[in-house]
Amino acid sequence: MAFAGFIAGVAVQLQQPALWPAGVYAALVAVAVVMALGGYAVRKLKKPPAAWAGRLTIFVMAALLGFGLTGWRAGVFQATTLSPALEGRDIAVTG
Repeated sequence: MAFAGFIAGVAVQLQQPALWPAGVYAALVAVAVVMALGGYAVRKLKKPPAAWAGRLTIFVMAALLGFGLTGWRAGVFQATTLSPALEGRDIAVTG
């Protein structure tokens, strides 16, 4: 279930027309981590939730993690790209 959720999150993020700020992706990853820690605490309860609720939580957590990590990584790569103002112009490079 976790793998399917992660792949679904990555697939949804790849459909975005534009990237969000890196802070949004970091927040989504943080929410996924908090959900994982919360799931660990819930397992310690005397009456755990229904099995489908646990699976759904794992799916959503993994989807948020996949979405957040993919967007965050894309933002890092986008920060190192050539400025749009320089595209199509001749640039002198020395090395």
